[in-house]
Amino acid sequence: MNARPTLTWLQGAAGGILIVLLALPRTRVWLEADLIGHVLAQMPLLALAGWLVGDAFAPRLRQIVENWNQGGVAGLTLVIFTGLFWMLPRSVDGAVQHADYEMAKFMSLPCAGASLALSFPCAHSLVRGALKANLISMLGVLAWLYTVAPVRLCNSYLKSDQEMLGTAMAFIAGALAVGWGIGLFFGPARPSIAGDAPPKPSVLRATSGAQSLS
Repeated sequence: MNARPTLTWLQGAAGGILIVLLALPRTRVWLEADLIGHVLAQMPLLALAGWLVGDAFAPRLRQIVENWNQGGVAGLTLVIFTGLFWMLPRSVDGAVQHADYEMAKFMSLPCAGASLALSFPCAHSLVRGALKANLISMLGVLAWLYTVAPVRLCNSYLKSDQEMLGTAMAFIAGALAVGWGIGLFFGPARPSIAGDAPPKPSVLRATSGAQSLS
């Protein structure tokens, strides 16, 4: 019996179960009680759940979306705009105060996570690097905004909560920058180009033969 299909279904089921657990009233109220739990726990976990489902069924899903997701551009665009929308203080506030915002959050973030799983491996390395740089810069700007704002940006949370969120975002941005920077400078060595490749043994023999005749 092939274990791969079983692992695929288990991973997809884990993503679905995670969404259900996050949607339970007690879990939802607990995570949304403070700003850090809402923005840095619940939202990333919803995206992670979608990523688990998308990654589990990636071969089948890529065949469905390959006509409009060449190079992962469309999927990554969806990821960027979804992330930007839910990082806005107005959207965070609306998810707590309005049921339609809450429903949209539980639908859009898993879709963005699935799109990331499908599109990121297909994207060019430059696009992946630009996406990482965009994430770091976005976290840095939001960290500055939440930290130095003189008033509450989210009416549902205290100003001290948003200052803590800004500090946490700054720490995450710095950690990602250091981690990805180390991988960039000290990652696996690039393969040598054709001009740097050592000559083949046949070429060496021909060269030595020519030298001996001369």
